[in-house]
Amino acid sequence: MKKGLIIFGILLIFGGILALFGIETEADAISGIGGVIMGSILIFVSNMMKKKIKIPEEKTNDYYSIAVALGIKKVTPYIEIDELPESFVVLDLETTGLEPMTDRICEIGILVVKNGHIINEFNTLVDPEIKIPKEARDINGITDEMVTGKPKIYEVMNDVYDIINNQTIVGYNVMFDIKFIGAFLFREKLNIEHIYIIDVLKMVRNSLKDKKLINKKLQTIKQYFGIKFKSHRALDDCKTTLEILKKCIEIDRIRNRESIKRNHNLLDSFNKEEDLFIKNVEKLFLSQGRKVEVNVLSDKTINFTVLNMQIGRVKLRGRKKKIQVITKNDVFWYEIKNLDEALSYLPKWERYYKSIS
Repeated sequence: MKKGLIIFGILLIFGGILALFGIETEADAISGIGGVIMGSILIFVSNMMKKKIKIPEEKTNDYYSIAVALGIKKVTPYIEIDELPESFVVLDLETTGLEPMTDRICEIGILVVKNGHIINEFNTLVDPEIKIPKEARDINGITDEMVTGKPKIYEVMNDVYDIINNQTIVGYNVMFDIKFIGAFLFREKLNIEHIYIIDVLKMVRNSLKDKKLINKKLQTIKQYFGIKFKSHRALDDCKTTLEILKKCIEIDRIRNRESIKRNHNLLDSFNKEEDLFIKNVEKLFLSQGRKVEVNVLSDKTINFTVLNMQIGRVKLRGRKKKIQVITKNDVFWYEIKNLDEALSYLPKWERYYKSIS
C-alpha cells in the first residue's frame, strides 16, 4: 500500500508538471498545480506510515522493550507450573556482552523437549562479525578464532525461528535471551507472533529457601543440585536449566502435598463462614491460573499467600471479626460484621497481587 501511494503520488506530480508546461487555459493551470499538491501529499502520508513507532535514542528499558516488542509481538509468561509442559524448548545464548542492541550472539543452544524427553538439539557457534571482548571470552571461553568461518546470525535465524515460534520457551533469566532474539528480528525487520516463557530463575527464587545459597546464579544452583554439565556454553547450560526446572517442580510438588495435608487437617476446624471465604479466594485466583496457600495463625486468623507472597488475612470468628488489606506502602485492618462484608474486600486483594506480580 505504501509503495502504491508513493508511485501514484509521483505520477500525479509528473502529470501536474506536464499540465503546467502545456497551459492554455486557467483550468489547465489549476489542474497542474492540483496534481503537484496532491502527489506531494500522498508521498508525505506514505512516509508517515513508515514511522509509526519511534525508538528512543537513549538505551533505556523502554528502548529495549520497544525493540523486543517489534521483534516478538507477544510474550506470555507462565505464572506457575506444577508439571512439565507436554512440549517446550530450552534456549540459551552466549553473547559478546549484555546490550541486545549493540552486542551480538556468538553461540545458540536449543533443546526440544516432548513428554519430558529431549527429542532434538540445536547448537551452533555464530560469527558475531565483531571482535569478542576479553570480558566475554573470560566467561564463555569463546574466542575470535573459534567463530571464524562459522555461520552469521542471519544464516541460522530461520532455523531458530522455526523451532521457537509459537512455542513455550524455557530459560534461566530467559528474558535476557528473548531480548537478543527480539533485537535481531527487529534489526532484520522480522517478527515472531507469540511465545510463552518459563523463567527457571524465578522458579528457583520461589522454590529454594536455603540460606546457605550465596546467590541464585545458574552455576551456583547447578553445584547445589550436583548437576555435572559444563558452564557458560549454550547447549550445556540448556541441559543444566532443564534439570533445575525438574528439581524445582519436584520441590514445589512436595511442598504442595504437605500444604494440602495441612489444610485438610484444618478443614474440620473451619466454621461455615471461614470455609466459604476460603473457597471464594481460591476460586478468584484459580480462575487466573494461581494457586492459593492457606495457613492458620495462633489467634485463628487465616493467612493467604500466592507464590509465597502474602495477599491478605482474615478473622471470621470471635467477637471482633476483621480483614487485612495490603497496599504497596501500607497494611490496613478493617472490622467486619459478616462473610458478605469480608468478600467485598477481595477485589482489593486481587488488585494488590497484580501490582506486585
